[in-house]
Amino acid sequence: MSELRSSRASGASKRNVANVFNAETFIEGLIAGVFAIVVVVLVSFPVNAWALATKQVPNLMSLPVQDALVLIAISVVLTVVAGLDSPFVTLGGLRNRGLILFREVNEPKRTLGASTLFGCGFLRF
Repeated sequence: MSELRSSRASGASKRNVANVFNAETFIEGLIAGVFAIVVVVLVSFPVNAWALATKQVPNLMSLPVQDALVLIAISVVLTVVAGLDSPFVTLGGLRNRGLILFREVNEPKRTLGASTLFGCGFLRF
């Protein structure tokens, strides 16, 4: 949130901030997809060794390169689609966020619970 505020304060438009969010989600999806493929490849070695040793089945677990690239692309697309509304929700909420934070600090919510019953107003359960 502070990155967003400092970008807006330095003159970045809402579109620029949205582009930063979209780039971050693209990179996160790419890293997640590559990490998943690396895990699958690393797990395939012991699984294939076990299948060959016990059942005499060669290459039980394999992942072709084309399929790996498709899975990475799916990961990127899903992450980008999931992150599309984030900049707009955040940018829309920035207008009133300072007021909301100020109100929450100065007027904490009263809760009924053990803290209120025992007279410890600063503790909340």
